[in-house]
Amino acid sequence: MEQSTVTRIRPLSEETVSQIAAGEVVERPASVLKELLENSLDAGAAHIQISIEEAGKKRIRVSDDGCGMPPEECRLALQRHATSKIRSLGDLEQLQTFGFRGEALPAIASISHFTLTSCVAQAPTGWQITRKGPKILFEREAPPKKGTAVEVQGLFFNTPARAKFLKSEATEKSHLLRIAEETALAHPWLRLDFDGDQRSILRLAPQGKKGDPFSMDPFRKRAEALLGTRALEPLIPFLSQSHPLRFFGLLAPIHSGQARRGHLFWFVNRRPIFSRLLQHALLEAYRRLHRQDLRPQGALFLEIDPLQLDVNVHPAKREVRFREERAVHDYVLRAVLATLEKERKTAPLIPTRWDPVPSAAPSLRACVQEGPLLPLGPATETSPDWYRPPFRFLGPIEKTYLVWESQGGLCLMDQHAAAERVLFERYLAQARRGQIPVQKLLVPVLWETSASQAQKLQDHLEWATRMGFELRPRGPRAWSAEGVPAVFFSKDMELEKFLEAICESLGSLPALAEERGEYLAGLACRAAVKAHDPLAEKEALQLLEDLARCQNSLSCPHGRPSLLTLSRSELARRFGRPGPPPLRG
Repeated sequence: MEQSTVTRIRPLSEETVSQIAAGEVVERPASVLKELLENSLDAGAAHIQISIEEAGKKRIRVSDDGCGMPPEECRLALQRHATSKIRSLGDLEQLQTFGFRGEALPAIASISHFTLTSCVAQAPTGWQITRKGPKILFEREAPPKKGTAVEVQGLFFNTPARAKFLKSEATEKSHLLRIAEETALAHPWLRLDFDGDQRSILRLAPQGKKGDPFSMDPFRKRAEALLGTRALEPLIPFLSQSHPLRFFGLLAPIHSGQARRGHLFWFVNRRPIFSRLLQHALLEAYRRLHRQDLRPQGALFLEIDPLQLDVNVHPAKREVRFREERAVHDYVLRAVLATLEKERKTAPLIPTRWDPVPSAAPSLRACVQEGPLLPLGPATETSPDWYRPPFRFLGPIEKTYLVWESQGGLCLMDQHAAAERVLFERYLAQARRGQIPVQKLLVPVLWETSASQAQKLQDHLEWATRMGFELRPRGPRAWSAEGVPAVFFSKDMELEKFLEAICESLGSLPALAEERGEYLAGLACRAAVKAHDPLAEKEALQLLEDLARCQNSLSCPHGRPSLLTLSRSELARRFGRPGPPPLRG
């Protein structure tokens, strides 16, 4: 008789349930730090100390001077769904705290060697509980120091499969620092210290006091301490209030040439979040002002009535949902547009239309100069279809598009997209050969990063060296560049912005240069000639020849067209002619 394969339903063990909950809350050491920092903030802490070892894999310790807990509450804090922050389902609609599920501490404790020490003010003793996974090892009295300290050792010791997904120490450390930076930005009155492997990384003094009348000054000073003065210089402060909304922060101006994705922080009710709705509103404002290529930097804070907000969308609480999404989107869009328009009135404007023909010109014919046919190399079997010399350079449009005549047809080139394609293929070919010429800098370029980006750069320093960048650390967050790939170098390039873009783009990348197409494309984009950069006729000619030698000459590495052509036949068809007129020599 065939045995039944039907599986009977049975309850999971408490240990398994806890580990499943841990999987929802804890992805990496940075997840642990986030939950512990939120608990410290909810406890009213004014001073938080963070200490990590081996990027949190070995040890994470967070201590605060908050309200603390008596022994019975220490025990409850390690039970699932036990919390001081809500009493009923209705409380979820008006949350004023960061943590509220009552899952974080028991989830973390279930996958680590965990010690909780806490004491309320003026109590004769504190209390300490130590667990190893689901098992309580001991409870005992502790010194009467007001506040709470949580120490997490051996994270994922009993779930080795999850531990295998962790990245290098430098990468995990950069994630930990990012969490600390977000917390410090959102709460400038907080004193925050961060130590890693017995070394001081962050020492942030409080700016202003919690509960003081609203002022942008503490936020600006805190951003300067975290991001560096040079990073803060181009940012403009703004404030927009329309009850019940308040939107404020620091924002990149429209003429900024920077695209520093890692320096964009979003907060809703001081909670660091990701929101496609808010991001779309921000980018739409820049798009309307003709800067579609900019990934703006800044620190943006939206404060809204908790009744209009749902933060219970994801276990990690990184996403939020608004009750009136369209209204919030349009409010943010209008506020950003107003800020950028106000700033743009005092900044250099980018021309958006053709310059008019001078009124002193005697006639239109007198203003038209017929350039000579340019001596280009002959087309070969490997030449692209559009390459049909001779070419006559007719001039630029908007200092962005180069216009050529070719055998009676038209060829229009986007100078930035074309230069980006040329640099990308040249650099990629050099990388594949393992021979990248380096341009030594006469004067090294110094620049400053945030702490999290310094860790990221340190993690990829060996790769950067192989790719032609000679970089040297000059302090905890300071770097100097002594050489760059020669293919990217020009006397007019803004080297500091180029190097900052390198740091921003680094992440958990594949080992082979061929697999880093998006990253290499970003470098080429940074170094390539931009729209509105003037090109002499000889430079335009060289760009045309270089593009013709590329394997894919019709688009930039990101897929945007680099070239458009209109043949003689197509021109005749568009003008309703029976055929193209005969060519004249």
